[in-house]
Amino acid sequence: NAGRINETKQLVQNKLAEMEQYIDVSNSTNNMIGSVVYSKFVYAKQNQIKLEIHKNTDRPIKIDHLDLAVLIANILDNAIEATMQVPNNKHISFSLITDNDNIVILTQNPTVNDIDTTHLMTTKKDKKHHGFGLMSVKSIAQKYNGNYVFECADGIFTSTIVLFNHQIGISK
Repeated sequence: NAGRINETKQLVQNKLAEMEQYIDVSNSTNNMIGSVVYSKFVYAKQNQIKLEIHKNTDRPIKIDHLDLAVLIANILDNAIEATMQVPNNKHISFSLITDNDNIVILTQNPTVNDIDTTHLMTTKKDKKHHGFGLMSVKSIAQKYNGNYVFECADGIFTSTIVLFNHQIGISK
C-alpha cells in the first residue's frame, strides 16, 4: 500500500530462501518435517537463540511423518525452553540423519544447571497439563524399535534418539 514494491519483493524472496533451507516441497515427509523445524527455528530466533540445523537424509524416511514431526517438535520445544533460561551461549545444535536402516536425531543445548536425566520431569508449574512431551518421545522411539538417551554434563543437555526406519507392520 505504501508503494514500496521492490522492497516488499526483496523481503519475500529473502524469507522464501530462508524457508527453502528447511523445507523440501518435493517430498511430503520432508515438507512436514521441514515445516516443524522451520517453525522452531523462527521461535528460537524470536528468543535470541541460534538454532543450528544439520540434515543428512540421503535415504527415504519410511516411518510415519506425523510421528517424526511430533518427536522433533517435542525435542526442539524442550531444547528452546531450556536455552531460554541460560544467560549466554544461546545455541542449539539439531541433527537429523538417516544412517543405513536408522534415523538418528541428535540435539544439544545449554542448561542453567546439570540435570538428573534418570528422573526427567516437567519444570512447569502446571504439572497436570504439561510433561507429556518426553512421554511422546519415548513412546515413538519404542514404536519404531528405537532407543533414546538423555545426558547432561558440564551444562550441556544432549538428546540422542535412534529409530529403526521402517513402516509399522512391514518387516525389513
